[in-house]
Amino acid sequence: MAQEHDLNATTSSAGPVSRFVAAMAVLGFVQASAVEPKVATVDEFRTAMKDAGEAFAVITMMTPTPAYLLNSVRGDELTQVAIVRSQMAASRTFLAAKRSAEGVRLSDEMLDALDDLDAILRKSEPDQAAAIDAVEEVDKACAACHRSMREGNERTGYRFRPGIVG
Repeated sequence: MAQEHDLNATTSSAGPVSRFVAAMAVLGFVQASAVEPKVATVDEFRTAMKDAGEAFAVITMMTPTPAYLLNSVRGDELTQVAIVRSQMAASRTFLAAKRSAEGVRLSDEMLDALDDLDAILRKSEPDQAAAIDAVEEVDKACAACHRSMREGNERTGYRFRPGIVG
């Protein structure tokens, strides 16, 4: 039978949450870069979206857990928000260069939702319900852009709808 793990229990000096974050770092999920991403091609856009998606997946895993109340976990989430934001800002620049008004509008909505999430995570008193709602708003912004701008699926691969990037 599988052993249940209590995220609030401390079984070593590092604690289970710290071990969780450390394990994710080893696996490459928690990463921050001082270099701003550059998105000038469709392939670079695809890579930026993949990186943003991986960082957002970490946020969606961490926010609803009891560990959210720990400052270190919210700090790790802020790192992931910064990754998503930098990828989205670079992607917005790409879409603006391609004269995609819809892409720019949707990127701006995403950046606004990320700013709201960032502000909630930075509060000194954790508000997990507000953070969960903000994560849902970011997810809705992602979904709106995906519905509007891309076609395909995981099996066939995703691509821009015809006429989106010229």
